[in-house]
Order: sequence, then structure tokens, then C-alpha cells
Amino acid sequence: LAEDARLKADAMKLIAETDIAAAEQSGKHLAAIIYARGCIMAAYGRYQDAVSAFDEAVLLDSELAEAYYNRALARLNAGGEMRDIESDLSHAGQLGLHAAYSLMKQTRKK
Repeated sequence: LAEDARLKADAMKLIAETDIAAAEQSGKHLAAIIYARGCIMAAYGRYQDAVSAFDEAVLLDSELAEAYYNRALARLNAGGEMRDIESDLSHAGQLGLHAAYSLMKQTRKK
């Protein structure tokens, strides 16, 4: 009886871990879709909508460097706060998108 209970608990744990992994994966897919929406909004000059989309994307996937980078660009084009722009660029750089550091240097020269 104890063995059955242990096997059942192990099975439930495995199911929970699988569900968590699937949810994390789907969250990353959803982040990519929302990120793409932000890119489209930015391409059409709808910078505030782009910023909102990139906000959502980084909430779903905090390691999506491109979302931080493009949010900085959208904020820059929308006349956003320089501190927010630099924060996004710094975060993107820390995540491995080193072009963000170059853009940060350029924005500081202005």
C-alpha cells in the first residue's frame, strides 16, 4: 500500500513537472509572438503600441534580449525617458546583445 502511494506521488510529481515545463515553453512561444507584434507596430511608426507589446514580451520571457533592445528603440523614437532607454539597452547587452552597448554610447553623445 505504501509502495502504491509512493508511485502515485512520483507520478503526480512527474505530471506537475511536465505541466510546468510545457507552460514555460508556451510562455516563451507567446513572448516571441508578442515580440513580433511589437516589431510590426514599430515598423508602422506606432511606437507606444510597440513599447506595450515589448513590455508584455519581457514579462513572459525576461531573457528575450531583442525585446529589451527594440523597446529601447521604440522608446527613443517615441521621445521616451533616457533613463528607461539606457536601462533597456543595458539589460539587452547583459543578455548578450552587445550591439545595445554601441547604441547606448551613441545615445549618450546626443
